[in-house]
Amino acid sequence: MADYLTLDYYLECVGDIETALAHFCSEQSTAQWKRVGYDEDFRPQYAAKVISLTVEGELPALSYPVQHFESGPVHACRVTIAHPHCNFGPKLPNLLSAVCGEGVFFTPGVPVVKLLDIGFPDSYLAAFDGPKFGIDGIRDLLQAYDRPIFFGVVKPNIGLSPANFAEIAYQSWLGGLDIAKDDEMLADVKDGLYLCGEKGGTTVGDVFSFGAEYGFKIKNGKQTHMVRDLNMSGNLMKTLKNIKRIGPELKFSEIGACGKGQ
Repeated sequence: MADYLTLDYYLECVGDIETALAHFCSEQSTAQWKRVGYDEDFRPQYAAKVISLTVEGELPALSYPVQHFESGPVHACRVTIAHPHCNFGPKLPNLLSAVCGEGVFFTPGVPVVKLLDIGFPDSYLAAFDGPKFGIDGIRDLLQAYDRPIFFGVVKPNIGLSPANFAEIAYQSWLGGLDIAKDDEMLADVKDGLYLCGEKGGTTVGDVFSFGAEYGFKIKNGKQTHMVRDLNMSGNLMKTLKNIKRIGPELKFSEIGACGKGQ
C-alpha cells in the first residue's frame, strides 16, 4: 500500500450501502470529467477504493439534519478507503480538498461524513522536509525541559507598529510566554499582493528581479481574487530595509545564486 493513503471515515449511508460507497470513492478520486469520443478508464491507477467496511447498525434517522434526496434505510458505517496519493502529490491543501472537500461532502447517498484518521505511507512522508526543529529542538532553543511550552498570539495584534508589537511581546516574555506570534500580517494592508511560490529570476549587482508562480490581491486586509504573471524587482538593500513584518515560514538557504553564479 505504499502508493495509497488510508482514510478512516464514519459515514451515515442512505439506501444501498455499496452503491453509496461506490459514489463516495468515485467523488473523491476519478468521477470528474470524461473526454468526449475517448474510451479510457483511469480507475485502476487513480480510483479510491474501500478496503474495510463495518456496518454498525441501522439508525432511525440521520444524526444531523442534513438535506438529502435519497430514500431508504439509514446505516451507520465505519469505512477505510485507500486513496492513491499520486492524485494530489505532496501538497496538503490538495490532499484535504480530495479527502474532505466538496466532492466528499456532496456524495449521493452519504449525507453525513466524518473523517476520523489518515494513514500516511513512508513513501509519501519522504516528500516532506518535516519540522525544522521538532519538539526536542524547540526545547533546546528555549532551554525548557521540565515544563509546558507557552505559545500565543499577543493582543492586540492589529494596527500595531513593529515597535509597539515588540514591546508587548517583550512584556509577555517577561510574564512567562515562550513564543509570541503575529498572525495578522495582512490585516493592515490596504492595497497589496500576496505572492506565492517562485519561478526564477535575475540579479545585477544589488538589483533583483524574480517571478512568482501566482498570488492574491489584498484589499483592506482581506485576500480576494487570484492574479498571475507576477514579477518583483527592486534594490535588495532598500527592500530589506523596508521589511516591516516577517512570518513564521521564513527560511534561510546557504545556497543562493542565479544562472550566472552571482
